[in-house]
Amino acid sequence: AFVYFSFRYERQPTEEIIDNGYAILSILYKDVSSDDGDFTNGIAGLLYKNGERGDTDCGKIGIWAWAASRAFDYALTRDEVDHSRISVIGHSRLGKTALVTAAFDDRFAGACSNDSGCSGAAITRSKVGETVEIISRVFPFWFCPNYRQYKDREYDMPFDQHFLTALVAPRALCIGSAWEDSWADPAREFMNAALIAQLNEFLDTGAVPDMADMKQDNGLPLDRYPNAGESFRLAGGRVHYHCRFGTHYFSREDWNQYLAYF
Repeated sequence: AFVYFSFRYERQPTEEIIDNGYAILSILYKDVSSDDGDFTNGIAGLLYKNGERGDTDCGKIGIWAWAASRAFDYALTRDEVDHSRISVIGHSRLGKTALVTAAFDDRFAGACSNDSGCSGAAITRSKVGETVEIISRVFPFWFCPNYRQYKDREYDMPFDQHFLTALVAPRALCIGSAWEDSWADPAREFMNAALIAQLNEFLDTGAVPDMADMKQDNGLPLDRYPNAGESFRLAGGRVHYHCRFGTHYFSREDWNQYLAYF
């Protein structure tokens, strides 16, 4: 099964998902709390008195992630669902949320992050397109207020986005990119996938493999960034990466990549 954060009701290829043997538990994310700076509504209103947060209090992404774990609780009551094979999936800001969900709730078998970009699957250092300065200024309510202190200071951050995806390992990690989505930066999203593949191999062997010697599961070396239309499996299948043609949206092709992977 997939726990899926949706921007609109039934915004997924339901027939193909069901025909492939999957259940889907879909959450309209704004039903949990609005996608803005109002912390008085929905779950946010229960967490924060008068809608006021401290510097390290989570933003809307953390609140949406909490709701995904409650969907998992519900899935445990359904006998037709294999409880050991429930993953969380989302696109863009909800792809960021999927990563946070799986990082904090290790009951999930894996996470699928589609075009999540800055503050999601894309490595922040040397990233093109959206930056910490831009995202923390335009969408400050997604994150804790302290995140803003790293605007234009990416190289001073004591972490980067592979710290987040590392919390998913050694469970399944799927990262999807779009070739024309330069705002999200497909190259830096792929870099994250390669780093987590390296981490998984370290967890297996106790030795850190040289990135230059890393190979896809079919034995081809990882000596370049992927082209549009390519997909890779890494680290014994625990990491999936694909890059499709097109721009920033959650396509049927993306869904079919994740269905085929699992």
